Amino acid sequence: QNGVSILYQYMHRYVNNDNMTICKDAAETLTRVAADSRILKKPVSFILNRLKTFQNILIVQNQDYYYLINTTDRPVESVRIDLERTNDFISDVSYTIDKINKTVVFPIVDKLSYVRFKTSDKIFKRKYHMKIHEDFGVIKFSNANIYINLAGNEKYLNLNKSMIKINPYGVFVDFLNHDSERLGILKEISLREIYKLKAGQFFILLREHLFLGRKFSTRNYLNDPGKIENVTNW
Repeated sequence: QNGVSILYQYMHRYVNNDNMTICKDAAETLTRVAADSRILKKPVSFILNRLKTFQNILIVQNQDYYYLINTTDRPVESVRIDLERTNDFISDVSYTIDKINKTVVFPIVDKLSYVRFKTSDKIFKRKYHMKIHEDFGVIKFSNANIYINLAGNEKYLNLNKSMIKINPYGVFVDFLNHDSERLGILKEISLREIYKLKAGQFFILLREHLFLGRKFSTRNYLNDPGKIENVTNW
């Protein structure tokens, strides 16, 4: 359902100790998951790095145009936008459109750059508004200011008595404190989201305890794995 799941299992529970082979159900299930082209199968580090990167991907609206901005120092592939209808979507860069699922995908958004598009459809993502100062769009956060070059050609930004060159369709991130720059944090998580995550973690632990026989103490997880899950439901 367009989500992410980390498959983390104590695989010794699915191994035949006689010949050290994986049991038939687990092998068939893993083969089925691996063969499904709709599923992105990547290491946990890749998924978590991508999620972190998307915390710094912005959609900014200014008059009739939207700007999809990559404020990170790495290119981002397959950036998808969920729309209401996809009827009149236009952009001056390549993209693929799926009218059935009402999505648009940009194959790549280069590092510290943006792509511009236009649509009358509703975009299902938080949108930011920028102020225009000369040839630059400016978006202000509590820990950083974002400057995007709207001129279409190389421009210099006069910032704190320093002249900073910004390429066409380029982006410059001015972090306001060292910790934010070191961690690459642009948007801060809200207290509501933190409590939502904590509540979700609590219900996961409760489910493990009630239905899988897990102990609340993590010291018992390896020695007391509880019931073996039905892997055919993966």
